Amino acid sequence: RIWDQRPRLSRDGVLLRVVNSRKRSGDSQPVTFQAVAFSGDGQTCAAADKRGHLYLLYLRLNRFSLVDRGDPPGPSAHGLCFTRRRHEEVLCAAGNVVRAFDVDTHRNTAVLQGHQREVRSVGASGCGGLVLTQSADLTVLWDVKDWTRRRSLNAQESPLHEVRFNPMGDMCGILFRDSRVALWRTANFSFERELVAPEGLLRPGAAREELGLKHFALSDRRLVAGGSGGLLIAWSLTAPDRAPLALESPGSIAQLQLASLGTDGGSAASQGASTVVFVLFDDGRLMVVQLKGLQVLLTLDLQAQLCTTVAFEVGLDSKQLVLARSDGVLEVRDLQRTVASQQRSLQQRIQIGAPAEILQPTLKRIRYSHRQQLAMDSAESAEAEDEDDKDIYDEHGPALASGTSPSAPSRPGRSQRSGAQPVQGSAPSARPGRSGNGNADFVDDSISGFEAWESPSSRPSFAVDHPGLAANFRESSPSDREADSPRVRRTRLAFEDGGYGDLDVEDVAGGGSSFARRLQGMLRQESRIGGGAFPDTQRARLWRRLLQLPYNQRAYQELEALGTHRCFGDLRTQYPAHTRGTLVRLESLLSAVAHWFSNWAEATFLPALAFPFLKVFGDEPVLCFEAVLSVLLNWGRCWIEELPGPPLAELLRLDDFLAATDPQLHSHLRLACEAPHQRGSLSDGGAVHLRVLWPLLQTLLTEVLKKNQWLQLWDHLMAHWLEPELLHAAVVAFLKCSRASLLALPQRSPREVDQWVRAPQQVDMPRLLETMYALRADAAAVAPSALSPDDLLGGLLGALGSEGLAASRVPLPKGRIYPRAPLGSGAGAPEGAEPAAAAKARAAVHLTSGREQLVELHGAVERLSKEEARFRQQQEELLRSEEERRKVALAEEERLLEERRHMDETLVEKRLNQVKQLYEGMEQQLNQQQRARAAEGQQMLDDLRRRHRQRAYELEARLKEEA
Repeated sequence: RIWDQRPRLSRDGVLLRVVNSRKRSGDSQPVTFQAVAFSGDGQTCAAADKRGHLYLLYLRLNRFSLVDRGDPPGPSAHGLCFTRRRHEEVLCAAGNVVRAFDVDTHRNTAVLQGHQREVRSVGASGCGGLVLTQSADLTVLWDVKDWTRRRSLNAQESPLHEVRFNPMGDMCGILFRDSRVALWRTANFSFERELVAPEGLLRPGAAREELGLKHFALSDRRLVAGGSGGLLIAWSLTAPDRAPLALESPGSIAQLQLASLGTDGGSAASQGASTVVFVLFDDGRLMVVQLKGLQVLLTLDLQAQLCTTVAFEVGLDSKQLVLARSDGVLEVRDLQRTVASQQRSLQQRIQIGAPAEILQPTLKRIRYSHRQQLAMDSAESAEAEDEDDKDIYDEHGPALASGTSPSAPSRPGRSQRSGAQPVQGSAPSARPGRSGNGNADFVDDSISGFEAWESPSSRPSFAVDHPGLAANFRESSPSDREADSPRVRRTRLAFEDGGYGDLDVEDVAGGGSSFARRLQGMLRQESRIGGGAFPDTQRARLWRRLLQLPYNQRAYQELEALGTHRCFGDLRTQYPAHTRGTLVRLESLLSAVAHWFSNWAEATFLPALAFPFLKVFGDEPVLCFEAVLSVLLNWGRCWIEELPGPPLAELLRLDDFLAATDPQLHSHLRLACEAPHQRGSLSDGGAVHLRVLWPLLQTLLTEVLKKNQWLQLWDHLMAHWLEPELLHAAVVAFLKCSRASLLALPQRSPREVDQWVRAPQQVDMPRLLETMYALRADAAAVAPSALSPDDLLGGLLGALGSEGLAASRVPLPKGRIYPRAPLGSGAGAPEGAEPAAAAKARAAVHLTSGREQLVELHGAVERLSKEEARFRQQQEELLRSEEERRKVALAEEERLLEERRHMDETLVEKRLNQVKQLYEGMEQQLNQQQRARAAEGQQMLDDLRRRHRQRAYELEARLKEEA
């Protein structure tokens, strides 16, 4: 059986997932399915693997059958289809032979021969009872009734690529290598027409073979063809004079199919059904493109599951989709649920803040040459066609005629605000010095609970210097810098409840956007009454807006293409409590950060730092990566100097800040952090900056605050991202708010201190926030901002660029702040420095150097012990595998010896039987000869007696006569 219980649709629309378990002992993974097909009613699915095995899955009957075992294993199947008659048969093309099997009895009913080369495709006509088989040099039309040849077409000038029937079966098409498609009527086998790609798509003097059309899909109304030339061409069969529509293909095409889907992803029977084309690319991506509007409805990319799509088939009713994956898995999906699931996921990502034009792309139309354009204009002006084709071509036809590009579809969420006019001073509808589509003139400032009208700020450049990789990012253009000059903007800002109304705010360049300042005021006002946090549904979008994340998908994909970093390949063993999907996303995020800057790979605290942002941004990896990178650049900028160790200079400043703020708490913490065996004065106590401050700072307080408290704190930090010293103030404020529990820690108990900084604590958030803001000025004086004036002017956290604008490819070195070697005494002391400060710094370095060496030594010992344990485990696994191999070899040898002994005994027995039979035969022959000789002797005696009697009678008669 296929299912042990009633099947249920998964969230992403998977109805069935089958693994090909028929494999050999030497196979490392299941055998891949090469071809799939649906029956006419969609209740039976056929699948053939690369070893010639043919399976039938009866979805309604909940069973499957192995129809053709492929013994011995034959060539892989390249074509599969059903005859779609009342008594269905399935056709499987393998090599140069096509076999037909009865669907019910599984009997091989026919073997179609006649091709000299490999059969590439096979198709069946439902109403005509015809079957097409095609190789590179021959196409044969068979009659299903008696499997006889009806027609054949030999390739003379140009080889054949593919043949297809339309769904009605009254027309067949043949694609030739020179990128032309010939159509025939199957009723009387008359030539219908020939479709040729426009000459405007060719380079001057180029041959049509360069278009690379290898696959096509045929319906009753249109034909779509594509291949390796980067083109997707659509012809209208109802309007022969209309020029075809040429689209830019994202890659080489491996398979095409036309179907009808509803506007909501439903089947053709639903209302508002439109024609879509299913496109399978060579890299395994399956894309569903709506011909009306050229919008991509669905993209199935299984590379995250370490596999690709090999083949697919859509049922005639457009309800189900079957996929053959490269890992030997066969998937049957509900098409409506799959499309709806991805659309829902895209809408969630758009709500987070991902650009809609990137997540919901449209195929780009390709213009023809001027001469071809004039010919098309004259043809389009003299024709009229049905409504559906008008929807397809009228949307792009005028652009073809005028030579202008069609306007891109508007982004979801950018709707016209009814009853609200832009106030005076708002951004105009088009920027000076820019041209293009209307949707490129505005930045989407609409955020469900918030609305703001302002021009986008500039985003400085930030590039990646990686061997073989130059992920460039946008730098602020002169027009952007001009747009950000000091001026007054009016901002309309409102919460969902409308309690704040419309406010006019002055926005001066260099001091942060008015949007951020209004959020700061609202958070401060709400924090006084116990609130002061962003709505959970809008937090990701607001963080993205505050950090000015550009959503540079191209740069992130280049980093992601480098694969999993070696330092983050064992996250499952480190965090076994988390789900596999979460760990996969965390692994991808950390690997991208490590590839961007290799020193972060050695930071053991990076997973704990990045995990909360992974939860905030959900399934949007680009924004999550950019947010983590922005946090590392803004709040952890000085950490790069001493990676993978702690930033001692920053921690010492923070330690002084805590000592100046609360001397009693600092003194108690020094005694609590002191080791039990350590004795001395108070100045020789434990290192508070390493035991207390660094664990809190490196995890961004994630381990000591609850989820809602941490999110509330970081809402304030994000709103004040131009003041990274607030994080230092937050750490000190947290310690002051937890003063009672810290003072309760006993002296010389570093282990209890470590447990305290790793456990959640009860904190009064309004008090913590007020204390943080109260310490802001002192924190800025003691621990100045890590941002340089250039970064403050350009906006550091917008440094991730824009994919839509050009970026200068100026390589940036790995880290803008380099580690410095410790200077000797007297070398490196700045002129004019006070002797007391220098002595204090040297004393602090002297106190911490020994502990740092011990920490490093302890870490090295732990790493060596882990490596030794891993090596021992590998050796044990090797020994176990070797022992198992020896056992298997011994068992195999015993089996072979026993088999040989049995064969020898059988041979001896056969020889004895032969000797016995020979002896019995000789004995029978001797007995027979003895009986023959006895019979001869008896006969001789009888003759002698007869002669003796005769002579006696003659003598007696003579005597009587004489007497």
